[in-house]
Order: sequence, then structure tokens, then C-alpha cells
Amino acid sequence: MKLHGIDQIWNIDDVKLSAPKRWMLRMVKRLIIVVESFMRNNLMGHSSALTYSSMLAAVPVLAIVFAVARGFGFGSLIEERIRESLEVSPEIADTVFSFVDSYLAHTHGGVFIGAGLILLLYTLFSLTTNIEVAFNTIWKVKMSRNIYRKAIDYISVFFLLPFIIVITSGIRIFLMTAKSSLPEYRLVNDTVEIILKSTPLVLICLTFILLYKLMPNTRVKIKSTIAPGILAGIAFLILQYFYFHYQIKLSSYNAIYGSFAAIPLFMLWLQLSWCICLVGAQMTYAEQCMDDYAFERS
Repeated sequence: MKLHGIDQIWNIDDVKLSAPKRWMLRMVKRLIIVVESFMRNNLMGHSSALTYSSMLAAVPVLAIVFAVARGFGFGSLIEERIRESLEVSPEIADTVFSFVDSYLAHTHGGVFIGAGLILLLYTLFSLTTNIEVAFNTIWKVKMSRNIYRKAIDYISVFFLLPFIIVITSGIRIFLMTAKSSLPEYRLVNDTVEIILKSTPLVLICLTFILLYKLMPNTRVKIKSTIAPGILAGIAFLILQYFYFHYQIKLSSYNAIYGSFAAIPLFMLWLQLSWCICLVGAQMTYAEQCMDDYAFERS
């Protein structure tokens, strides 16, 4: 889809423009690419597919995370954080953790070695494959990774993820302990407080940057991922804030769905989160392929 009257923008010689006008021109080009590509690539449809895949993979992924976290003694910390996010509907949290505990118990008992392992791998591969398909669509890549590369890359990501979560949780606990044990040093406490408050933003921005760099089956320049990754991280945390702090105000919504009100709200939050992720990926493409986009529009 082409927007009327904008084809000539790519014919402007930005070398002759002043720095502010050159910056504004490039911003307009980025916006055009993102808007046109969002509609053409059906990113809303991809976000819906990713929401479904994420719901299927939620319990297996949580089971892996808790298995590693409990081995390091951080299981209660992660459980507390998840319960905080579902504090409006604690019944849903109890149900999720009962599924996770049952999954782990059967795995330890050897019941899930066959069918359970196949289901685990299927849900994880389904999620990651849908992510790669969405990113390849954005980058106009026709070929996905072969099965060998998928097995190596995807399994590595999902088995490294719990260790990353555990390590960051351990660092957070260490900083909180250091802060409480040094009450008389105001400068140290203020520094630790700033680090604690900025850690979630830094981690989520790094996650988006790495996702935009590694997930497409093509070469993505790291400099093209930095600004989209930071913007996506900020947007994600803003969405997370509203999701966590305004659930309790949706009393009429709870009256319709009862104790299961958290499920449709969680699915809505999940789909909007994937929309933010995909828009950031589209911004990465716009940043790297801005000059070539004129030939694609013709």
C-alpha cells in the first residue's frame, strides 16, 4: 500500500539540507516505512499467532525456568514476582503453579520422557519458528533456518534463558542486601537504588536488541537495532506498568469473566507486547534499509 504524495521524498538530496532538516527527513522516511510495512506485512496477524504460541509454551517454559531457579535457590523469588503480576486474580496464579509443579513432578518421575518431551520441544519450536517467520517477513527473507540450525539456536536460547533469569535475580538480591547492610553510606545507597531501578529497563532493552539482531535469518547491523530496541523496551515497560497497576480498576470486566478475568487481560497484554516487539523489528528494518526502500516502492 502506498501513501499518496510521498514518493518524491526519496528523490530529495539530503546532502544539501541542514542537519535538523536532514534528521527530520530521515524520521519521515522511517515513519513511512513502518506504517506501510505494518499494513503490508500483516503484523497484527503475526502478533495473534505469536500470542497463541506463547500461551502454549507458557507452562513448559515456566517449568524449565523453575527447575533451574529452584536448583539455585531462587524459585520462591520468581514465584513471588509472578504472583505480584497476577495479584488481582490469585486463582489463576495458583492454577499456573499447579500446572508447573505437576509438569515437573511427572518429569522427575519419568512419565514425560517420551510424549512430554515431544510436547515440550513442539511448543518451544512452534513459538520460535513463528517469531522467525514474523521477523523474516519484515526483512523480506524467503528462506528460514534449516532444521539443524533451528535445533542448535532455539534449544540454546531456551536453555540459556533460565540461567540468565537466575543470574540477574541473584545480582538483584546481592544489591538489595548490600543496600540494607550499608545504611550509613548515602552515596552507595543512592547508586544501588539507581541501579536497581534501571536494571529492568536495561535488561529488556538488551533483550529486544539481541532479538532484532539474532532472530532474522539475515545479517542485521547492531547499530540499526539500538534505537528500536531502546524504544521497544520503554514502550514494553509502559505497557507492563498499565497492565499491572490498572487490573484492579477493571471491576466490571471481572464481573463478566469472574476468576478467569486475568486470562483475556493477559492475552490482550501479550498481543500488545508482541505488537511492540514487531514494530521495533520493523523500525530496525527501516533504519538499515531506508535508502533501498525507494526501489521496493516503485
